[in-house]
Amino acid sequence: MTPGWDNAWSDLEATFAAIIGEVQATNPQATAHYQRTATERLPFAAYLTFSREGVPNQEDLVFAVDCLATEDHHLLACAISTGEGHTLIDGPEREIEGEIEEDDEAVQGWLEEVRAFLERNAPLAARYLMTPRGRPVGRQLPATG
Repeated sequence: MTPGWDNAWSDLEATFAAIIGEVQATNPQATAHYQRTATERLPFAAYLTFSREGVPNQEDLVFAVDCLATEDHHLLACAISTGEGHTLIDGPEREIEGEIEEDDEAVQGWLEEVRAFLERNAPLAARYLMTPRGRPVGRQLPATG
């Protein structure tokens, strides 16, 4: 991890903690887990997962923030999905040509959009986790606010 990604993680960790607080205020039995990872193909990936009833390894909702590297560019993406992998809301995306370390301004701008997107959609997470498990997801939900 580069220092820039360490700073991004610090900011996202604070955002994740605020979302967890908001969700657990209305759904105290829900549990959350968050982590970051890095590989050559994914130089940065951060995830916040929720379980409705606190069942270990049962992901009901996933907030994902990723940087995918290819030969000549990086794709920065964010999404909120069900534990089964159905996308509920696509978040901000940005494509950066060349080396990502050379475009810190673009990365920082994207991260600001991501933090705002995640905070704005925390109420969706709280509502979604109050619905019964197994409810079909027939369409994408609109972003709130």
